[in-house]
Amino acid sequence: MMALLALATGAGDVRVASMPDYRIYKIKNNHVADAPVVVTCDSDREAIQQAKKLVDGHDVELWDGPRFVIGIKSGDDR
Repeated sequence: MMALLALATGAGDVRVASMPDYRIYKIKNNHVADAPVVVTCDSDREAIQQAKKLVDGHDVELWDGPRFVIGIKSGDDR
C-alpha cells in the first residue's frame, strides 16, 4: 500500500505522487517478534531514521514492499 500525495503544478494541473509505506519488523531470537510497524516516508533515509527509533534491545529490519532496505542490530550506531 502506498500513500498518495497530490502536487499542484504551476499550470494548474495536479500530479499525484506516491510515498512508499515501509514496514519495520522487530526481530527477537531470529524471528519476527510482533506485527510490523508501518511508516510512510518519502525516502529510504527517512525510513531508516524511523526504524532506528524502534531499536530497543532487539534488532529491526526495514522493508519497502518485497525490497529489503536494511537490518539494524541492537547497539549499532549507523
